Amino acid sequence: MARVIAAGRDLACRDDGSVVNKTAHIRIGTELAVVTGFDNPRLDDENLRCRIEAAIAAKEHHARTMRQRVSVELPLAAGAHTPPLDPDAGE
Repeated sequence: MARVIAAGRDLACRDDGSVVNKTAHIRIGTELAVVTGFDNPRLDDENLRCRIEAAIAAKEHHARTMRQRVSVELPLAAGAHTPPLDPDAGE
């Protein structure tokens, strides 16, 4: 984690202190997350570690939620007709 934080800080700011990136796309193993704060010199490494872990946890939670969603189909009103979608038409 220390290497990720050091690399994030290096990529966030130039040597003169000007900000290059306010967000960083982090990959740790197979985990991906978007994290902010590397450009802020007032944030210590522990705070950045917590932000990285929280971003990864939020992404995992979102992925679980999306997998658990159930498709809901409403019955058509009496006499209503919906034509089938044409997958080649980009619908």
